[in-house]
Amino acid sequence: YTPGSSIAATFTIDPTTCIRPVNRFDLYLVRPDGTEIPTPIGSYNGFYSTFVNGIIPDATIAPPATGYRLRIKTTDPILPIATSSLFEIRAGTPITAAINSGSRVSTNPLTFGKCDTDPGQTSTPFIFENTSSTGNVIVTIVNELDGGAPSTMTFNSINESKVFTAALAHYTMIVKATANGTVATTSYFLVNNLAVTAFTTISGNTVCFPVGLFEYLVGTDRNGGIKDNFPGNTYSINWGDGSSNIYTYCDIVNLNKRVSHIYTQSSCGLTYNSGTQTTYNAFGINVGVVSPFCGQIGSPLSAAARVVERPQNSFTYPQIACIGDGTFRNTSTSGRQPNSN
Repeated sequence: YTPGSSIAATFTIDPTTCIRPVNRFDLYLVRPDGTEIPTPIGSYNGFYSTFVNGIIPDATIAPPATGYRLRIKTTDPILPIATSSLFEIRAGTPITAAINSGSRVSTNPLTFGKCDTDPGQTSTPFIFENTSSTGNVIVTIVNELDGGAPSTMTFNSINESKVFTAALAHYTMIVKATANGTVATTSYFLVNNLAVTAFTTISGNTVCFPVGLFEYLVGTDRNGGIKDNFPGNTYSINWGDGSSNIYTYCDIVNLNKRVSHIYTQSSCGLTYNSGTQTTYNAFGINVGVVSPFCGQIGSPLSAAARVVERPQNSFTYPQIACIGDGTFRNTSTSGRQPNSN
């Protein structure tokens, strides 16, 4: 690499590690003597990624030498540091590795594709253009959902175009540009996933107050479950009583594929409208998929939760009574009728 050139560090995340949505992946350069340059050379905000892009600092900060490394750190939670293999920085002209497409869904990082692909469209062609500073470019395309051998695109000139046909999956695109014996790398996402909302009520739509537990079972597998989605998506649930939750895929798996909410107030007197249907005495629940690139995607799910007061047996009576008559007064409550308008 040469000072000023782009460089990409790719990595994988242990699927049992739940990284928080406010996390940041920071990319640091480590000198041959083991000292770390204190300022990150690149960052990625979010809880899921497969890469961090950066820029090699100028020669005053990173003098030409062999034995440099890259180091990735997280902020929430702080995980064990990931360190790369050795590479060289040498004097020379900066190189930029880059591609572009009309199918951009985000600029930070530059991401291509569709956030909400039509389920009936099993594959989608995307056109990419070489916008590197050199014509000698190879793009390695890794299917992060289904695995398998990577695909490649080779460019032989600047502004040359190529077509890649994506399946229903998400990809890491690693661009490597070569010129005068030095290299530059940059990575991108190509997103072509479905937007699946596989939440099924398992507690019934009527729950009793004051221990009203409303629960969803979530399908987390492939072929119909939320594993078909982009792993960086979150799942937002508005419970209708002023409270809400945001879950990641890892959160849901660690919760035994169940998400729930305890209502602490009755829904008596409330009205929930969904389309042309009106539900009386109910809280309205809405479940949605949120893309880090496109916001709310897919078809949100809605449900009505009737939270009713349960019947209570209660009597008042004398603690001490003489033989003969004693008065017992019924102070029980009959609870609420959940199906009443």
